[in-house]
Amino acid sequence: MRELFSAMLFRLRRSGIFWACCIAGLLIAGCIGLGNGFSDVHSQEMFNEPLRPLNVDVFEMTPILGFLAAVAVPLFLGAEYGDGVIRNKLIAGHRRENVYLANLFVGTLAGWALLLCAALGGCVAAPLAERWALSLSDTLLTFLGLALSTAVYASLFTLVSMLLSRRAAAPVVSLLLALGLLFLASYLFNLLAEPETVQFAVITVDGFTIPAEPQPNPDYVPPGLTRRLMEFAVRVLPSGQAIRVNQGIVPTAFEFAASLVLYAVTAVLGAGLFRNKDIS
Repeated sequence: MRELFSAMLFRLRRSGIFWACCIAGLLIAGCIGLGNGFSDVHSQEMFNEPLRPLNVDVFEMTPILGFLAAVAVPLFLGAEYGDGVIRNKLIAGHRRENVYLANLFVGTLAGWALLLCAALGGCVAAPLAERWALSLSDTLLTFLGLALSTAVYASLFTLVSMLLSRRAAAPVVSLLLALGLLFLASYLFNLLAEPETVQFAVITVDGFTIPAEPQPNPDYVPPGLTRRLMEFAVRVLPSGQAIRVNQGIVPTAFEFAASLVLYAVTAVLGAGLFRNKDIS
């Protein structure tokens, strides 16, 4: 197991695809942070609005971490099939479970590297932002939550990559999976944010605006089983956790436990399915 992990880690350090994804995450996060920073400076000059805290820019890119991992992990692990490396490892006597777990752990490290690059890219906006507004404990909890949710993404994409022999298929399936998870989490999060009532305004013929009586919001999800299930899904899904962090919500022990359970379940499921996969 140690030999497999060391070999995969060596390949990761020399992977052009991995470093390209890291640089892409750094540049994208930096561009987003600078764009938001210049917009905030303009708003401050025009409307005397306060600048955003730096932590907002650092965590701005968290919802699209899944897309970076969906490219980096499958393309890196896909080379195992294309070059015949997996078959050679099995011929050499390595157990399939060890091969899968070594790939999973290195894929997780790759995901954490992408997270670090995205966070560093957001720091580019430091001269255009206010000081860091989160306490040290909340900052550590936020990074821990993001690290665990990123690990879940890595585990999902490792599962896809190890079960699909075609090198081009795994990234496509992984990107679709990341898109579906983000869409689902965004949809549920927006529904949960709907207010119970909405208020419209009526403009008279004289040009006066008269506020109307508040009306029930048809999109509001009332307290009950449905709302609890939706909240549960948002807090469990890695995409939902990323959106919550993006909105300034600090992860709790529940999110940590949910990510650990998902990581373990997908790891066991992937290792079990890979054990019976035909490696031709």
